[in-house]
Amino acid sequence: MSVLRAIPTPEGTNATYWGRLELAVRAEFRVDHYQAASDDPVLSMSNSRGCPVPRCGTKRAAKDTYCDRHTKRWVDMGRPAMAEFLVSVPPVKVARVAGSMKCGVETCDNPRANRGWCRLHTEVWRKRGQPEDFASSAAAVAEIAACRVPDCPRPEITSLSGLCYCHRRRWNDAGRPPLEAFALKADPVGLVQKIFVLAGLPPGPKLELQYALQHRQDAQGARILPNRLAPLVKGIIAHDPGCRSILDRSLEDWEALLGGARGKPSGHARSFFRWTYGELSLLVDGDPFLLDRWDVRRVKPGTMRSSFCIDWSDIPQPWLREAAKRWGRVRIATRSAKTTHRDSKGLIDFALFLDQHTSVTSPGDISRREIEAYVSHLNAHATDHKRASRLGTVGLFLRNAREQELLDLQANATVHPDDFPRPKGAVPRFLSEPVMAVLEAPESLALLPEWCHNLIRVLIGTGRRASEACTLEFHSLVEGPDGEPYLRYFAGKESKEHMIPLDPPTAEAIRDQQAAVLRRWPGGSKWLFPKTRCNPAAVYAMPYETLSGLLAKWTKQLDLREPLPPDAPPGAEAPFVQITSHRFRHTIATRMINEDVPECVIQRFLNHESPTMTQRYAAMHDKTLKQAFDKYRERVTTEGKVVVYEPDSPMTEGMRLNDRLKRARQTLANGYCARPLQTDLGIPPFRGGIA
Repeated sequence: MSVLRAIPTPEGTNATYWGRLELAVRAEFRVDHYQAASDDPVLSMSNSRGCPVPRCGTKRAAKDTYCDRHTKRWVDMGRPAMAEFLVSVPPVKVARVAGSMKCGVETCDNPRANRGWCRLHTEVWRKRGQPEDFASSAAAVAEIAACRVPDCPRPEITSLSGLCYCHRRRWNDAGRPPLEAFALKADPVGLVQKIFVLAGLPPGPKLELQYALQHRQDAQGARILPNRLAPLVKGIIAHDPGCRSILDRSLEDWEALLGGARGKPSGHARSFFRWTYGELSLLVDGDPFLLDRWDVRRVKPGTMRSSFCIDWSDIPQPWLREAAKRWGRVRIATRSAKTTHRDSKGLIDFALFLDQHTSVTSPGDISRREIEAYVSHLNAHATDHKRASRLGTVGLFLRNAREQELLDLQANATVHPDDFPRPKGAVPRFLSEPVMAVLEAPESLALLPEWCHNLIRVLIGTGRRASEACTLEFHSLVEGPDGEPYLRYFAGKESKEHMIPLDPPTAEAIRDQQAAVLRRWPGGSKWLFPKTRCNPAAVYAMPYETLSGLLAKWTKQLDLREPLPPDAPPGAEAPFVQITSHRFRHTIATRMINEDVPECVIQRFLNHESPTMTQRYAAMHDKTLKQAFDKYRERVTTEGKVVVYEPDSPMTEGMRLNDRLKRARQTLANGYCARPLQTDLGIPPFRGGIA
């Protein structure tokens, strides 16, 4: 469904939308041809991604500080500070046409590609049937030549066809017609385009794309280059020349229209178009809660996940969908967007069940019978955790719908406490000490990017939730009045700020990360762990999905596997250890409980609301339990002898009674078994009795 019903003219019903665009777009972007500054990190190919080592200049990856070769040297040197490293390391220069990098044919000076020869000699060798004496008999070929297509500025010929790389791809896509005819008809392929060309677009889409480019630059988002956007502009002109607004069509219609065309936009352009569509949707007037698909940025301002949507359109019953949206509007105002999204999934599941397995056509048809059928359905098709979540959502919705008069329900349309699955003992999720020894080893952490192994050290040392650790602010490390380091962070579940003590290794990891952030972003960042990609100004924090993916790859690199059960079949492969950020939280709780830290202290450290939750996190090792049991069995008599009480011995009760009697006879000179209490005034405490 189109977001904008009709955008005829500014005098129409959506004049406010066009007025906002007119006011928002600055003069420098209101042109048909826009060229960004050469150092613009978003709209141009700036040189900021070069290696900072003097006289190197090699292109580096967006996530790295140095080029690949200097990154390896930096790791081998123990990750020194940037100033120290730049002074001590020489530039890496690779001679591409000298020595071992030269083509294996003696008379050829082209750079080596594969199999020891340049690209042209490799193709000649294959066409000759791969002879063994090819290197001695092959003639020299000139790789640097002009493309056969007239006016093509690309000089590199990549094959014997005489075409540059781009024209060879087009020639292959055309079915390899005769080269002479193809070269005469083909359009020249320019070098990297440096100007955004919006000429030819209808006035409405042109203004919208101008706004998108400006907003992308202001937000310092992902890079978008002119040559990436050009196919998108050509597609709009070719397929909808009379388009009044991009929002006239749904996003799905645009993707189908542009995706099926020849020369379709690349992934970068399609991603930019989806982002543009979402940003333009935010300017549309109207209540966002009336839509079936909620953009969380509109209904819950301040949410960091820009692509997070709550979709109610899968509820087939219109009356139930409208009631669910009204209920969700209240929920998202008092709960998090993630909780409301989970609630929407539960109601969608309940609505689909009513539509497919019952004859319910109105709210009055929902009774206890349908609830019992849904409980049986979940019992057969869902896990205990999912059953509890779904029933909790449906029960809360039915109760609130009756209280808020959202639906006219029967009185018995309720979820009873007995409908929920019986809670089972939580399985310990802590990581064993042998696994932790491997994870905490310096050689294991060196496999991760610098920001990631610093984040892992923070997670292990603090036990924070991943969402809390990824959104730590840059100045989260503070020094207390006692001179000790503390971590200041914002707990999303409690919606308040907390502060916990830190051990020296964790504080050192935070300082290392602060230095890494300043090396890459000299202007600083609000976040301690900024997003490493598509974030030139460090305005976005690291998303949890990036951390989760790296942890999964890290597990496979380390080849950490669970032990096979005794009844495993021969040749069975042990599964990988599931390393998640939340298991570090369980691990630190388990370590603390086994170091005799009081449970109330652990509860305060982990910010748990109840001791029951702390007990689920902190698991006592068998060794700790045995030590406590041995301590319970041992008693020291009044003579200083150690006596061990055997629980099953018939003499145990008599021995305990004898010990208590001896202790009772051991009194002090004052007649008591302990010194009397003293007050600050020197007055003995009142012992009871009335004079």
